[in-house]
Amino acid sequence: MQKKTNMKKFMSKLIYKEAFSLDFHLKNIFISASLEKGDVNLEIKNFDIFYLIKDTIKNFKHRIEEKKLKIIIKDFYKKKLIFSLDYEKVKIIFSNLLSNAIKFSNENEIIEISIEKKDEKLNFSVKDFGIGIKKEEQNLIFNRFKRLNENINSHNRGYGLGLAIVSDLLTLMSGEIYFKSKINEGSTFTFIIPEKKIKNLDFVFNDGLEFF
Repeated sequence: MQKKTNMKKFMSKLIYKEAFSLDFHLKNIFISASLEKGDVNLEIKNFDIFYLIKDTIKNFKHRIEEKKLKIIIKDFYKKKLIFSLDYEKVKIIFSNLLSNAIKFSNENEIIEISIEKKDEKLNFSVKDFGIGIKKEEQNLIFNRFKRLNENINSHNRGYGLGLAIVSDLLTLMSGEIYFKSKINEGSTFTFIIPEKKIKNLDFVFNDGLEFF
């Protein structure tokens, strides 16, 4: 009976993990195609950045637990941090950066998330302590075509499409991204987006999510 219960739990986790992975990659392919066609519009809303972070981390719960990683939010605000931007687009950006941080971290390591609102701009960093990016490859990671065609055997090959999407979405929102990385010490990706101030916006917030 116990074996059957454990097997059901295992299969349930496996199905969820594979379904989420497929959904994540399909969303990336869809948004990438839309960006290529110039068919992406911004839907500006007020939302709590802390909720977005929790919402995204919750989606990656099984991958984080599988590698026994610890997520640390550094210097975070005690209260809500409300920002006016496209919630889904910012979530796609953070999801891709978090996905890469998880992928290239070793077991039992830490991923640090830092965030600050300054001069009506959102400063958002994701830092891992994983394998890092080779210096000769660092100028290629935002180019999806270079990554797919020339670095298919690279241990960093997974960066390609996701970071290209991140870069394109930030350009769409008048934002920017920069990074620093060192082999066997990890990588830090930081993006900056200006706030879009519009009155009478819808408000997206739900404080019901909790860290696992």
